Amino acid sequence: MDNPQFSLGAPSGSTTGGSDSAATDVVMTTGPATTDLPSTSTGGMSGMASGMASDPTTDATTDPTTDATTDPTTDATTDATTDPTLTGSTDTGVTPICGDNVQQPELGETCDDGVNNGLYGFCNAMCTAKLVCGDDIITPPEACDDGNEQPGDGCDAACVFESCGNGVVDQGEACDDGNPVDSDACTNNCLAAQCGDGVIHAGVEQCDDGNAINDDACSNACKLPLCGDDIQQPGEECDDGNILNTDGCVGTCKLATCGDGFVDKNSEQCDLGPGLNKDSGQCTSKCQSAKCGDGLVYIGTEQCDDANVVETDVCNNICKLNYCLRVENSNAENLFGGSLDACVGQQIMGKKNVAIALFQGQKPVYSSVGQVVQTWSLANITSSKSGDVQYDVANHDNIISLKNGDKLMITGHKADGGGGCWQAMGDGYGIVVYPAMPDPIKNPKLMVMSYKGGVTSTPRMFPSWSTSREISWSSGQGMAVCDPAGPVPATDHVFFLHVF
Repeated sequence: MDNPQFSLGAPSGSTTGGSDSAATDVVMTTGPATTDLPSTSTGGMSGMASGMASDPTTDATTDPTTDATTDPTTDATTDATTDPTLTGSTDTGVTPICGDNVQQPELGETCDDGVNNGLYGFCNAMCTAKLVCGDDIITPPEACDDGNEQPGDGCDAACVFESCGNGVVDQGEACDDGNPVDSDACTNNCLAAQCGDGVIHAGVEQCDDGNAINDDACSNACKLPLCGDDIQQPGEECDDGNILNTDGCVGTCKLATCGDGFVDKNSEQCDLGPGLNKDSGQCTSKCQSAKCGDGLVYIGTEQCDDANVVETDVCNNICKLNYCLRVENSNAENLFGGSLDACVGQQIMGKKNVAIALFQGQKPVYSSVGQVVQTWSLANITSSKSGDVQYDVANHDNIISLKNGDKLMITGHKADGGGGCWQAMGDGYGIVVYPAMPDPIKNPKLMVMSYKGGVTSTPRMFPSWSTSREISWSSGQGMAVCDPAGPVPATDHVFFLHVF
């Protein structure tokens, strides 16, 4: 290419000759490396031009018109501030600045994105760094920027305010599954689902009423009320956590009772159901299996049951009757003279013990045993005295002391009845049970004697005496037998005497 030329020309409005040559304009042109000096130039300017023509190698620092191609050491980048009309050099003449889209490290720039400076993801306005999340500068579209990318501090790693539902477990949250479903394992409050939070956890909870009341419509385990859940709800008598019918709380959450048809293994041996448990049957009214010795006569199987299994008393150990005398009270005359003969005969044969029992229907109401004191005879059983005084208990020197503390008096078959109430204790065979301290007219507990005397064959002299009083009994209380009411009749009672 052609070498550039410098042309010196006077500035507009200058005069020739003088000292203003320093203000001469420098104009770059294209052409041979010659200096074109205007003919009008005079003075110092002409001398400068002459010098340049005669010595093309003149130092450009001494003579600014030196051809840069002639002397490569010449500074062709004359300061534009010295001569703003300098043209044709390789410098654009534009001052480098941040935002010119040119990264200029010598100016301290680490980036320069031109018109995009200041936008998120590009260089900042000072060309010192990219604008990114975590630089502590909030740049749209950032909602926040706390100078880090750590979650859990209120501003997440994407510079979005942390909130429940963003799918990130932020500070103060137990969970965050990023969905609006309130019935899963993480609620819409970003709390782990739990019983009592008032939200039904699908597939896990049956209910959730948000309270700690265990016996309402939703338990503390978030289960619906159910018999067998071990929580006694209104309307339930019990709830033992199962639906067994064999314990104290049956499967309908009702207390086990005898007669409900369920056998409570803890207290019952049997249970036939409502109205079917009978004391006279195989399952008693207390839901116990009938057995000999329970004091209840199992009809069709037992003859008696005196609540023990003593083999030798009136009711033996297999609940069969042992007796030499049986008296059943009714409105008819049931006891006659000579009824005790068989019992006396057994004692004479060497038997030493006596047992008595009184039943009301099938139920024993009194029983005891005692030992014979003296050998009996038909005339003298518990008294060795003559018959005319045997009505008085005081004359029974062989009275039998029963095991329960009572006294058993038996008059002989020839005892004299006399003419009054008290003497009526005599008049043939008569059986009287007294308490430990006998009083013949005030406290007899049990009387068994014929309506008619065995000696006089006439009704005894007790007040209100009748055939229904052949057995007299006042539930174990002493009877004032000579009072107007007389001895207390014991209908539907059966008396037994057994000698063994």
